[in-house]
Amino acid sequence: MFDRRGDEYPNHFGGKGNLDHQLVFPHRLSVDSDGNIIVADSANKAIKIFSPSGRFLRKIGEEGTFTYPYQCVQYDNRFIVSDGDEHCIRVLARHGSLLYTC
Repeated sequence: MFDRRGDEYPNHFGGKGNLDHQLVFPHRLSVDSDGNIIVADSANKAIKIFSPSGRFLRKIGEEGTFTYPYQCVQYDNRFIVSDGDEHCIRVLARHGSLLYTC
């Protein structure tokens, strides 16, 4: 992630060792109401949430929830995720459980 001018690289995301921390093919990111960074990691089929400094906090969605998450945004107490391979939108509760698919 670069600073506003685009000439410094102050932070990095993920890490080695723990697969939850690693990003394999991140597509899009957004920022939640707490300032945390939400990353759609398509290759890992997961949505991962990092602190503003890049520390892994958690991932949302159970095994098999997504096939190719492309974008995730927070709206109120929900996460809205576009799943590219399924051509659908999945809505999850803030804690990560699937509410519905449309």
